[in-house]
Amino acid sequence: MPNRKGPLGETAWNFAMPESSAGFLRVGVVATPVGDAADRALDALLAAVARRLPHEAKRAWNSAEGPAPSFAELQACDVAVIYGRRMPLTGEALARVQWYCQRGRPLVALRAGGGPTFAHWPQFDSDVLGIGAAGSVAAESGPWRVNPCAPSPPIVADIGAMGFCGSLPRGIQLSDHAEVLLECRGAGPPQPAAWTPPRGPARVFATVLGQPDHLAAPAFAVLVGNALHWVSRRATRE
Repeated sequence: MPNRKGPLGETAWNFAMPESSAGFLRVGVVATPVGDAADRALDALLAAVARRLPHEAKRAWNSAEGPAPSFAELQACDVAVIYGRRMPLTGEALARVQWYCQRGRPLVALRAGGGPTFAHWPQFDSDVLGIGAAGSVAAESGPWRVNPCAPSPPIVADIGAMGFCGSLPRGIQLSDHAEVLLECRGAGPPQPAAWTPPRGPARVFATVLGQPDHLAAPAFAVLVGNALHWVSRRATRE
């Protein structure tokens, strides 16, 4: 039951804190069904990441035909992966995501920018992901070149340049002191492609990448594995 306002301005709920896991990293996936291709690509990405960073990923919402789940998995996970835009979460499902973020838990956000992540919690993007202006999704299909920023921080140290086609957000503005890790370069000015926002002790990684062809790229699996390692402070396999 809700009982007070949390530090992010939303209702705080009395959910129990999880016990730490001694084995695999427990990953809670917050994603709404967005289409067969993207859903399969997301599942394949997590399977590829598991070969570098052993983990157990639980995705609660697999079918657009069923009702929205409560996302109770967030209570027991070590790190959350959020994937999507304008997710229509309400009630207990949204409250559990807010509960998780209010406690400064580790977070990896894919497909950030280009619109609010949560339709009924627009403050998430600014308060949690450090996005000052979300920008808009570009109409053209690229090509885009994604390059690590210099000097390369550990999350992108082994990534190298990646080439993609497809629409990506442009005009994103980040909050002060956000650290840009990757930049997209296309026909216009460089755009932030991945960053870590300033949130005190909380570790958060966000990227605009996340379309099916991005998810299928081997380098992107390395990037997500590195991000999960960094936010959760877990070791990866070489």
